[in-house]
Amino acid sequence: MKDKRRKTKKQLDAELESARQRLAGFESAGSPHPRNEEYDEIMAARDLYRAVFEATGAATIVIEDDMRIFLANKEFERLTGYSQTEIAGSMKWTDFIADSDRLIMEDYHRCRRIDQSSAPRNYEIRLVNRSGEMKDIMITVDMIEGTKRSVASFLDITEHKKRDRALEESEQKYRLLAENVLDIIWTTDLELRYLYVSPSVEKLLGYTADEIIGKTVDMILTKESLLKARQLLSEDRERERKVPGKPFQSRTVELQQVHKDGTLIWTEHKMTFLRDSDNRPVEILGVTRDISKRRQAEEALRRSKLELEVKSKYLEEANTALKVLLHHKDDDKIEFQSTVHANVRELILPCIEKIKACRTSSEQSAFLSILELNLRNIISPFLRNMTVHHFNLTPRELQVATFVKEGKSSKEISELLNLSPRAIEFHRENIRKKLGLRNKKMNLRSYLLTLS
Repeated sequence: MKDKRRKTKKQLDAELESARQRLAGFESAGSPHPRNEEYDEIMAARDLYRAVFEATGAATIVIEDDMRIFLANKEFERLTGYSQTEIAGSMKWTDFIADSDRLIMEDYHRCRRIDQSSAPRNYEIRLVNRSGEMKDIMITVDMIEGTKRSVASFLDITEHKKRDRALEESEQKYRLLAENVLDIIWTTDLELRYLYVSPSVEKLLGYTADEIIGKTVDMILTKESLLKARQLLSEDRERERKVPGKPFQSRTVELQQVHKDGTLIWTEHKMTFLRDSDNRPVEILGVTRDISKRRQAEEALRRSKLELEVKSKYLEEANTALKVLLHHKDDDKIEFQSTVHANVRELILPCIEKIKACRTSSEQSAFLSILELNLRNIISPFLRNMTVHHFNLTPRELQVATFVKEGKSSKEISELLNLSPRAIEFHRENIRKKLGLRNKKMNLRSYLLTLS
């Protein structure tokens, strides 16, 4: 059908040329156009050609042997931005062509007039319109039979080329991503036969993509993982049969794969169905990631947790045993203290009372009083409380504090300890400072009694 249309166009071109020559003959003879059958045929052929020429839908021009444009239609006017009056008979068709394409176009023009088959009928060029805008154009050129004229149609493919370039750039980006990403991008049919595998598979599994494409997944999965994968696929297909899923609805699963050298690798697979226009699954798209290090870390964490639980249980048992021992120790300590206290009260203090009843010097009485006081303090909680509270009293300050608690005056204490009253006052002041009573209106003896 296309060849028939092209032949018809050539016939119309030839008929128009014949009519133009006959009209030129009439005009050169200086006679008016005869209104006869031949004239009507000529005018009809001209009108038909012009109708086809204008209604073709493509920008079309008729080109003279010297490259001047003999005739241009409205579409060519719209494409270039120049009017038909400006174009016809004045401009060459190469005037609209980018510099980089002009020489080859001129060469085609000359060759076509020597041998039409020596120049391509269709080729691409870049056209520059009146405003300087560059357009991608597909040209179709035919010679008018019996003449040196040619007819050229211009099809604007600028948007198509832009889409092609954008698609090519997008494909290059995705190809670059697929070929350089560490994860493996793959597709399989519903029988789990690989249709595509990204080159990164070689880094992870040792196989090239060509070695895997066309093979099923059992080539690189352990038996357990293969059973798991087929089970999941069966479940998903059964669910799809009942209720179709959403596009890009994915599933993530961990599987163990076999390297080409036989080593085992844990991998994570994120998969989704690729669907046809009826939303039916036709292929599986997946991304595989090496998780060996993560699995090793999880295993190490599991072992560490188990060891920690064992140690914790051991510590609990040790703590229980220690509590029992401390409890026994406390019981022994209480029993020991009770024995000491009883012995002091029943055996030592009565002896001191008897000695004091005998004739003794004042100095001896004083020492006996000190001895008795210290023994009573041993069996009282006072010294223990003074130590527990960490007041950091010196041994001498502890002696002074003990006598103050017993109600002794500074003079009496000085005589008992063989120190000057001034020294006793100095110790009393230090005791107040260490007990936090300095600059406070609180009786020292009253405070010490609260610690007994």
